[in-house]
Amino acid sequence: MKKSLVVMGLIGLLAAQAQAADLFGSLKKASESVDQAQAKVAETQAKVEDTSTAASNVSTTPEQSAVALVKSKLGNDATKAKVQATLGAPVTTSGEADAEVWFYNVSSVNATAAQAAQVAAALGVNAAANSNKQVAVHFAGDKVSNVAIAEAVAAE
Repeated sequence: MKKSLVVMGLIGLLAAQAQAADLFGSLKKASESVDQAQAKVAETQAKVEDTSTAASNVSTTPEQSAVALVKSKLGNDATKAKVQATLGAPVTTSGEADAEVWFYNVSSVNATAAQAAQVAAALGVNAAANSNKQVAVHFAGDKVSNVAIAEAVAAE
C-alpha cells in the first residue's frame, strides 16, 4: 500500500509538473506577445514623431510658398526687367526709383498657393487673416534686394 501511495504521489507530482510546464509555456508566449506589441507601439510612435517633424519643417502657408517660388523664379541678381518679364506688372508699387517695392498678389504669383488657400478654406481653416497679404519685391536701384510677405497696399 505504501508503494501505491508513493506511485500515486509521483503521478500527481508528474501531472503538476506537466501543468506547471504548460503554464510556463503560456506565460512565455504571452510575454513574447506583449514584447511584440510594445515594439510595434514604439515603432508607431517613432513614425508619428518623424511625420510630425517633417510636417513642422514644411512651408505651411500659401504666402510662404509664393515667396519661395518667386525667389526661385528670379534667381540671384534679378533686375526690374527680369521681374517684370517673369511676374508681369505689379499690382502696385511704392517708394522711390532707387528703393522701390513692387507688390504682387499671392494668387497671381503662384496658382498652387491659390489652390492651397481654397483647400484650407474648404477644410475650415480661417485664411481670411492672410488674405490681405502680398508678395513684396524690394529693389535697391535696379536689382532685387529682398522678397517678402507684406500687408496689402491699396492700388495707386
